[in-house]
Amino acid sequence: FILKKIKIGSAGITGRMGRLIFAELVKNRSFKVISGSEKKSNAYIGKDIGNVLGTKKIGIHISDDPEVLFSNVDVVVDFTSPKAVMHHVKLAQSCKVCHVIGVTGLTAAQERKLKLASKRTAILYASNMSLGINLLISFAESLSQRLKEEFHVNISDTHHRHKVDAPSGTAISFGLAAARGKKIKLPLSKIPHLLKSSGKTSKFPIDFTSIRKGNVAGKHSVTFSSKSETITLGHEALDRAIFARGAIFAAEWIAKKSSGFYSMEDVFSL
Repeated sequence: FILKKIKIGSAGITGRMGRLIFAELVKNRSFKVISGSEKKSNAYIGKDIGNVLGTKKIGIHISDDPEVLFSNVDVVVDFTSPKAVMHHVKLAQSCKVCHVIGVTGLTAAQERKLKLASKRTAILYASNMSLGINLLISFAESLSQRLKEEFHVNISDTHHRHKVDAPSGTAISFGLAAARGKKIKLPLSKIPHLLKSSGKTSKFPIDFTSIRKGNVAGKHSVTFSSKSETITLGHEALDRAIFARGAIFAAEWIAKKSSGFYSMEDVFSL
């Protein structure tokens, strides 16, 4: 019996997450790396992926052409930027390539475009691909549903100083879960105004605290507070490899799908 390997490409392959994903892929017998891409200004364009990322030469060169990335693969894992993702999803749609997206900061309009494209190919979009985080999001929704209206919710996220978006995509996912539990709508357009400042909370029953410092991989907490008690759910990523392993698990899962819009909740059956 010969295992048919899943042919995979990686967008943003020399980035923080791209390197981790490649390191996990070379250890995984289910996959064969076919292509890797970067933006045109990247210093590694044209160089062998293996040589650049610290393994043996594999005979595949880093490309700045997204069409090369999506040609002859089953799945593309994409940790680039919202702008790049919107271009890539068009290629995924036309090539009918499964697309795993781990980019945060997409607008509601961009998410709608992903859902539209998923009618022709399988797309998985997740702000965080850790099993622990996705379990915690599920718990947060359940807890929010069971607690009375007097409980205020604060969602805190701490990340490395290079992370641009605040609150993080994961923090927003927690907010959406808490809002579903409370049967209210989280006003995404007003989230910047829900960031705590000077120790004050907003009148809205959900607010956010974001901290950017050092090299923190990701630390999140969801706190439910009333006048008489406080309940806190928390998660800290000690190694970014958990996100890479989650992305690869998602890629293997979605490779069996022909179309549809999915999340990590689908992958983990939450």
